[in-house]
Amino acid sequence: MKRNNALEDGKNALLLCLKNIQKETVFNILVYGEKQSWLSEKSIQASEINVKKIIEVVRGLQANMSSKNLEMALRAAYNYKSTNMLPKIIFLITDSNLEKSNPEVCLELIRKNSRFHKVCAIGVGKPDEKEGYFALAAAEVGKGHCEIYDEKNPNLAENIKNMVQRAGIPTITNFKL
Repeated sequence: MKRNNALEDGKNALLLCLKNIQKETVFNILVYGEKQSWLSEKSIQASEINVKKIIEVVRGLQANMSSKNLEMALRAAYNYKSTNMLPKIIFLITDSNLEKSNPEVCLELIRKNSRFHKVCAIGVGKPDEKEGYFALAAAEVGKGHCEIYDEKNPNLAENIKNMVQRAGIPTITNFKL
């Protein structure tokens, strides 16, 4: 039986991220499709109770079968006023359904914001399909990390755990002599 459910893969990737989030992290999650909505009214501390609540919400997410507008979602994420004024680390989980978004415009938006904000991308689908290439490109221009979600990969959980842990490590993004 061929399994091709981007929403389930995306939810599983997000659950792996949540299970490895550091307790001092302040976070929120933007779910996007035709429209976007935040899972929490404001950023929340990654306490055990808060993470459990968000995990239950994520497990209940259902597809609305609409096209995703990634550009609009990225703009919302960059414009989001978090409770702290620290740079944002955006975990972008995406599939190949980018028909309402221009990938070049999205990558340019990520690049323009990469001086202050990092993008870590998880492509759900096969790495030889366009979502894999887009996730790799988003992580490259966003100064972050990339993982292709493949449930057959025996190292997937460890790779995502490492990605989440590395995301919070400061990096030099603009160095001149």
